[in-house]
Amino acid sequence: METKFEDYLNEKGFTESTRSLYVFLTEKFLQYSKDKGIKKQQVDYRMVLKYVAHLKRTNNDRSVTSHLNALKHYFNAIGLPYNPIKINVRRTRTMVTTNTLNKSQLEKIYDEFPMKVSPTDVRNKVLMGLFMFQGIRSKEIKSLTTNCIDLIDGTITIPQGNKSNKRTLKLDHMQLKLMEQYVKSSRQAINPLVDDTLFVTQNGNNCIKGILNQVYPKLKKLPYRPTLELIRASVIKNWLKHYDLRAVQYMAGHRYISSTERYVQPDAEYLRGVIEQYHPIQ
Repeated sequence: METKFEDYLNEKGFTESTRSLYVFLTEKFLQYSKDKGIKKQQVDYRMVLKYVAHLKRTNNDRSVTSHLNALKHYFNAIGLPYNPIKINVRRTRTMVTTNTLNKSQLEKIYDEFPMKVSPTDVRNKVLMGLFMFQGIRSKEIKSLTTNCIDLIDGTITIPQGNKSNKRTLKLDHMQLKLMEQYVKSSRQAINPLVDDTLFVTQNGNNCIKGILNQVYPKLKKLPYRPTLELIRASVIKNWLKHYDLRAVQYMAGHRYISSTERYVQPDAEYLRGVIEQYHPIQ
């Protein structure tokens, strides 16, 4: 065990028995991480939740809490920029519903979203793709311009909003061809006199509400009858299956990691319950 951690425990005034316990519990976690091929600098909130699930198989809640308390102090001692166990239990946030859609279901919705040959149909399906694959918020649509689309790299840059961060995301292969068609021809066909606004209407204004009013009725006729809120939640939860919490925070445009943590279930609820019960983190 690192001398730095032992010195930290001494400075905190813990008894010899507590110091020995924390060192022992931390060593068990480090061995678990090593077996999983995870370095201590790579430990994040989601990984801790998996460790909690691992501990639950053979430990009661009080024992799990002791493990968490030891790790909280360990991460403080080694100076990680983000302590994955430092949770504010006084402001428990509502978790996002578990009844979300997987990637195949989202692709099915996108595939069955009706599109004929008119330029406005192309526009609406391109917009639908941004909901389905990039999890964009409806309030972010108005800020998009043609400069946000990079057809060569196949990316979209979503500008910073009042409550969201800027991010650049890859376009899905299902989007690319239609996005190129919209940017290069359909958009001008809708209104050739508009500026660089990405989503345009025939009367020239940036009436996102009017565009969405064309999209909503079609959503109700699709499989799973999805709402935009359900779609975004599904996209984020699917990301969490493949990326760490900080990466998903960036992809979702969340300003605070706590916003992303809301999508981690069900172990997040258990972890918060343990913390609330025994108050190990103050």
